[in-house]
Amino acid sequence: MEYTKKSAGHKKVTDLLKQITDYKIVEEFPVAKLNSSALVRGFFDIAIPQLKVVIEIHGIQHEHVVDFSGLCPEKAIMNLQIQKYQDMNKERAAVEAGWGYIAITSKEVSTITSEQLLSLLNTAVSARSDSLINNDNSAKERARLYRHERYLKFKQSRKDKAK
Repeated sequence: MEYTKKSAGHKKVTDLLKQITDYKIVEEFPVAKLNSSALVRGFFDIAIPQLKVVIEIHGIQHEHVVDFSGLCPEKAIMNLQIQKYQDMNKERAAVEAGWGYIAITSKEVSTITSEQLLSLLNTAVSARSDSLINNDNSAKERARLYRHERYLKFKQSRKDKAK
């Protein structure tokens, strides 16, 4: 069954993937199927299981406060914070499971080419492969450091917004 509720960006990336790879493309891939101990549930937009890579298409609601349905400003801000938390934890779930993770923003998706997408795929596969070469403890330590780095970036962005 093909996933039908996709954005224009999601459709564009899926179409580009079909042009550049023969691997099976799975849309709406469950986070729990990849990492049962993930802190967030839901789905990755796109997965390529044979490459162990997931792709997330981040629309404008992942980056900015957006009022799609007449919400009060406080609720719209809270929705953005929840979205960022979910995005961060989806990325963590993929990395901890040894999968490559690609996030494509709404700005990037409008201009992305098949060559750029192929480069992102190659980078994600290389990063995943590097973690598989080393022993489990090393991969876990890199995942821990990665999470810490993401936390520090998040903390800094909160400070910047407060100014």
